[in-house]
Amino acid sequence: MKFTEEHFNKLVWLQEKYFSNNVLDPATGGGNLRGTIRSNDQGLYNFIISRDLENQAVALINPATREWAHEQFVEKEKKSVWNSKKTDSSGHCMRLFRDRSLVVRGFMSDRADEATYDEKLTESEIREWGYDPERFDQEEVK
Repeated sequence: MKFTEEHFNKLVWLQEKYFSNNVLDPATGGGNLRGTIRSNDQGLYNFIISRDLENQAVALINPATREWAHEQFVEKEKKSVWNSKKTDSSGHCMRLFRDRSLVVRGFMSDRADEATYDEKLTESEIREWGYDPERFDQEEVK
């Protein structure tokens, strides 16, 4: 079992907020690493404990091992093209893409149009910008 990108981001956030100097130091709030994870995200804590992933979590939290641990212990998200399930009167739908400012937004497209690199996004990327994946048809791409 691997961590999701969401789990990884939460662990990094906890490290930056509570253990910015050293992951072995008591947290800014005075707690230890295990207690800090539990008090901030019980679901993440249960995921780690129930799957015996404590060492992997520490490797992900530690800035010195983070990149290596990410490759080893975080599930790689697949990229997809996201077309709105709703169409206009001419059969066009909204397709999501990342613009030059790195903002995910939509434009009107024909479903049959070939996707560009900027239109290939992960579920986490679209959720980050407030889009609900349930409202889109998802076509996995390489």
